[in-house]
Amino acid sequence: MSSRRDDNTQQVYHRSLSLIRQPSYLENIDSNKYSLPKIHLDGTSVENRRSFVDKVSSYVISNKLDKNEQNLSKYKWVIFFDGLRIWIKTNYIQPVLFSKVWVVSNLLVTLLWFIVWEWAAKFMERNEGDFNLLSWSMDKIPHSYWYLEASFQLIFCLSFILNLYVSDWRCKYILSFFGLIDIIMTPILTEIMGHISNHYGLIKQTEGFQNLGLLFFGSLRFLRLLQAESLISKSFNWLPEFYVAIIGIATASFALLFSYSGIIFLIEAPIPRKNYTKPFDFIFFGVATMGTVGYGDFVPTTVYGRIVSIFFILTCVTLGAIQFKRLKAVISKKNLMIGYDLDLSYDYIFFWGPISDCQLLTYCKCISNTYYGAIENVVVASPLPLDYYEIVYMAITKNTRIKLYIIGGNEKIIGPSYASKLILSSAYTVIVNDMTTVDIQNFSDHLINDDRKTIMMALASLNITKPLGIPLGIHLHGTEYKSLLKAMSIDNVFYERELKYKLFSRSVKCKGLFYLLMTLFYTPTNAKRTRICVEELCNLFLLSGYVNEDFNEKVNSDEEALKISIYDVQNQMFELIKGMKFQLFKFKFPKVAKGWRFHDLVTQLYSMRNVFLIGIVSGNTCVLNPTEYIIGDELNYDDQDEYYGLIMAESLREVLKVSLLNFVPNDSFCKKDLMSGKIMKRASSISNLPTVSETNNTTDAPKYRGIFKVPSFSYAQSNVFIHPHQILLICGWTHDLDMFLKILFEYNDYNVIILSPFESVEVESPKSLDEYVERTVYIDGSALNAQDLINSGVYSCENIIIFNCNQNTGKPNSEMLSKDSQVLFARNLIQQILMEHQNYNKKNKIPHIISDVTHASCLEYLDPYLMANMNISCENDATNRYWDNYGEFMTSYEIASGTIFIQDMFYGILSHSNTNSENSVGHNCLDSILFGGELSIGNRIVKGGDIRLEPIAISFYGKTFENLIKYYLLVEQRICIGILRTYFMPFINHGTIKQFVIVAPQPSFILQPNDKIYIVDKSTLKF
Repeated sequence: MSSRRDDNTQQVYHRSLSLIRQPSYLENIDSNKYSLPKIHLDGTSVENRRSFVDKVSSYVISNKLDKNEQNLSKYKWVIFFDGLRIWIKTNYIQPVLFSKVWVVSNLLVTLLWFIVWEWAAKFMERNEGDFNLLSWSMDKIPHSYWYLEASFQLIFCLSFILNLYVSDWRCKYILSFFGLIDIIMTPILTEIMGHISNHYGLIKQTEGFQNLGLLFFGSLRFLRLLQAESLISKSFNWLPEFYVAIIGIATASFALLFSYSGIIFLIEAPIPRKNYTKPFDFIFFGVATMGTVGYGDFVPTTVYGRIVSIFFILTCVTLGAIQFKRLKAVISKKNLMIGYDLDLSYDYIFFWGPISDCQLLTYCKCISNTYYGAIENVVVASPLPLDYYEIVYMAITKNTRIKLYIIGGNEKIIGPSYASKLILSSAYTVIVNDMTTVDIQNFSDHLINDDRKTIMMALASLNITKPLGIPLGIHLHGTEYKSLLKAMSIDNVFYERELKYKLFSRSVKCKGLFYLLMTLFYTPTNAKRTRICVEELCNLFLLSGYVNEDFNEKVNSDEEALKISIYDVQNQMFELIKGMKFQLFKFKFPKVAKGWRFHDLVTQLYSMRNVFLIGIVSGNTCVLNPTEYIIGDELNYDDQDEYYGLIMAESLREVLKVSLLNFVPNDSFCKKDLMSGKIMKRASSISNLPTVSETNNTTDAPKYRGIFKVPSFSYAQSNVFIHPHQILLICGWTHDLDMFLKILFEYNDYNVIILSPFESVEVESPKSLDEYVERTVYIDGSALNAQDLINSGVYSCENIIIFNCNQNTGKPNSEMLSKDSQVLFARNLIQQILMEHQNYNKKNKIPHIISDVTHASCLEYLDPYLMANMNISCENDATNRYWDNYGEFMTSYEIASGTIFIQDMFYGILSHSNTNSENSVGHNCLDSILFGGELSIGNRIVKGGDIRLEPIAISFYGKTFENLIKYYLLVEQRICIGILRTYFMPFINHGTIKQFVIVAPQPSFILQPNDKIYIVDKSTLKF
């Protein structure tokens, strides 16, 4: 109603302006009638004229709107039933008509009807030489045929009624070609022709109603097969255009053949001397005529038969040439594009560059599952072969309503001259780089060259996007050209390796933090896979024990260990499944929350809707837990925009509900009642720092790339390291390791040991690390060698990072394991070394190992269940594998331990960043989340809180998560967002310690001994 009112307002306004701007109209208007001052209008009084125009137009508009409101009130019931009809049509009728089952069944019923008609027509008799259509005798037709005929007509009557109901222009549909075909399928024309024939005495009334349907319209019904292509293209939109064209040509040929052969049979048959007596004989003649073979064994003798044959031949020649020309074009276009013709009038997001198939799949899954309806059209221009995207294209179009159009095959086709047309009409443009890196020798040069090429594409795009205001996003590997892009005022740039290093540097101190954040941009879509994950956790709950906070030994005491029943475990399973669905969104604060303190609103929303409000957002900056922030306070200052909330919720629908909440203060979180209970004791964390010599002895060790090259960990401990910091072992030396160390040392104090083969370092050609010479050393060795790992101090390290680079000694060659396989092999080797150490479990903590993996495909070696629920009996095996299983590695137990980082995790962040939705959280906000952003409110600067990992108090063992979050919210004003759980697995390798990150624990989730919590600290104020 509002849109209709706005349209009427605009029409009236423009019409009034066109009249009022005429001097004759303005001079003759009665000012008293409109309560307007008399104004002398001449050619120079422009301001007076404009004022007069605005007042008169506003009066006319107000009168017009009043009349519209009166008319709308009169017809409110008409509007109600009209809206109800539209709702039924769009939610029930249209989904049925375009469903795959309905389309296939309609086509099969049409073919079955043809078979039944052919069977019944062979019982029709007529004397040879008698070409009168009304001379056919149908006495020998089996009586059962008429029951079948009635059943078929009832089916197609229902189809005709439904098509007529959903049609916007019913008369146009009835008079259309396919509408007339649908009418022929019903008894309507049969009854009309029967009454006309009976009126003029052409046939008897008793047989007219039955015979005419079989006689005149039986063969024309097969023209309904001409609709097959359009119906299949709508219902099976995942099929490539090539296959749809083949289906369309085949069904059109069958429709013409069956209809023509049936008509010729009715006109010319029977001809016993030439063996043309049955309908099938004329099908053979139709095939010969369609193929222009011309055997000459039969020639139509009647005028009507020859006219029909001429029309059929001309139709076959004309349509045949057009269809085969179209088929040729589709075949030639098959190597250049996938998808149906693009309509540039619709909004779409445009990806330009070598986007990976998995990234495209993740993006479309995110749109379909999280931001449904936000984007309906996606266009991709990629230099990669189109065969690379074929399976993903079928998976996306089969499971979503997104219309996907892919252009590519070579560099020339997707050049700037061609891409400019697509950028011009796009709603959002993203320039992507080659994130599917391979094991190449000059890896660093490849990344830099790929970034240069991406920047060149960005320069070409800016000429279009900047003047038109089209949002532009760019993906880059490194930060070599960050200053250049800032100078060009390009802010929406995703620096892949920088963000990865930031996640690693924070996760070194806060275990599993990168997984906690990455999973907030992902939601599980495969119910079977999620169930397998939760069943694994169920086994862990039942079979595992608990360990004390120092991980020294298993807890066997009945007083400290909790007894969990199977019923309790099942309840916990449901809590885990719900928590896995939580994602990170922005949302607009409810109007009733204006003037509230942020901390009070956090408590209120959690108690009412079970959502985690963790911060505020302005642009690309977010501040975590600003406890003293007053909602809407920034609106009191003219130069500030409205802030949004940063919230963890189960779905976008839940976020929108929260934005529309209307509530009053809730006393369910009563601080007095909480504090009147027993005092909650805080468990102190114990950090066992290694014994490091504090003597500063000079060393004679040689330098390499700016740091000391030492023979062993003990040598570095005695001669190089000055401060007794924790030890961080880095396996592998990447070309931009200096960027990681810069981020690491900015917020943490560590002594770093780099273990990498000398040959691999030379190939990577990294930058110098001379500014970190006092805290970093290099050892020539391989992480694939147990002795090198022991020599590097693997027993004394609190943290180990295995980077995705070559770990083999010697020059890289094709026979070596892939980098991903080397990382996983080194990870397993380190774990085995630590377990075989005699006194390890008694004297040392388990180190935190972070493994850097590029592709998720290698994870099958860690978790075979990742592919266990693939339907291998289905013909579309690859399609099911991609859609059902890709991305589900996030629910794997090994990945959820927070120790394996996969580059494919970035695809979820990029999907949220490129949705162009006001509720999406982009990659730019992650920097503020990791290191605390700053926002100014008047003369105050709010510094965001950090995310920390802390042990829970012993008093909370066996309590629910709701009790825990109440305490932290009301007493310490901090927010709990996750749990790190530790288990002792006695049935694996004679006892193994496992960890699992639980995101967004639900209120009834039971806390266990030795759980640690991810907690958001309070913000700080600066003046």
